[in-house]
Amino acid sequence: MSDRVKIFDTVVSTEAVYHDMDEDILTEFHPYIPSCFFKADSRLTDAARSVYRETQGSHNVLFGRMATGDRFIKDEITKAQIKALYAPLSIDMEGNGKYRACMLCKQYSVYFRENDYRQRERRRKRKF
Repeated sequence: MSDRVKIFDTVVSTEAVYHDMDEDILTEFHPYIPSCFFKADSRLTDAARSVYRETQGSHNVLFGRMATGDRFIKDEITKAQIKALYAPLSIDMEGNGKYRACMLCKQYSVYFRENDYRQRERRRKRKF
């Protein structure tokens, strides 16, 4: 989503936003999630930052917000809406289930994602 994220960069969540469900459905009905934002555990993000500092230069790692949801987002209009509303570094479907499960089970969580989306887009547009 963010132009700062390049192919094969890794994004580490500091928080994730559930982008494709009305917040009141999440907060007023089971499982009564406090918000559409899932905060990553600061101990785990601090550990990830520490590891990154030790290996800096070998791989680009960005820390910030991720957007996650139930739908695969491929059209540019929806991407632009999510980007305008939430300003995420990346968007996916996998983080949603992971964050909800960890929150409901009261487990610590942080989410890592390697960006390969733009590479797939380039391959798809390539003419043979």
